[in-house]
Amino acid sequence: MLWLKIRRKQLNVTFHRQYSIGPYIADFYCPKLRLLIEVDGGIHLRKESKEYDKSRTYYFHSLNITVIRFWDSEIETSINEVIEKIESEVMTLTNAPTLK
Repeated sequence: MLWLKIRRKQLNVTFHRQYSIGPYIADFYCPKLRLLIEVDGGIHLRKESKEYDKSRTYYFHSLNITVIRFWDSEIETSINEVIEKIESEVMTLTNAPTLK
């Protein structure tokens, strides 16, 4: 459902699905903005999953990648709010000064 809302530059940037970054596969990734979107299900509530997610997020942050996470239930019940949050992050990153 999320992919239908963010594909084909609907947010004025290109997102890729199942994008490989180092040893990980990101759910959705926009290379131009270095913005990664993860969609988590109930399995992510388990202790070992939380630890894995934490190390994964740390890895992405070490590459200067912004990570935003949503629960799959948010996607199903509040897709408009999810899109608003993504749009806000896209705008923030689009307007951020670049480092050279």
